[in-house]
Amino acid sequence: MTGIDAQHIGNPRNDGTPGARLYSVPITLSRAVTTHEADALRRHWDRPAVIPECHRPGIMRAAGSRVVLDGTTFEEIKRYHAATLRRVIDLVNAENADRSTDLDAQLLG
Repeated sequence: MTGIDAQHIGNPRNDGTPGARLYSVPITLSRAVTTHEADALRRHWDRPAVIPECHRPGIMRAAGSRVVLDGTTFEEIKRYHAATLRRVIDLVNAENADRSTDLDAQLLG
């Protein structure tokens, strides 16, 4: 994660309905993710190994070099979601490293 893409933050509805004060917040990554990585990020976000006090499954999507949390607040990102997202990214990166090692072994074996 390299930061929040402030130019593309969504606006809350502010219409009094549930969730009306939540934002769509794009978070930039250091590189673009593959389709496989985007699927893995979403899967691990929806079912994290460590579930924080406040978690919103189903709000994360990844494409290009961004992850978007669609339905949150800046306070929630700071207090809960940033740590969860870091763990998810680390897990997906570790899975990719294992996958690459397995592929190398198959090709060389």
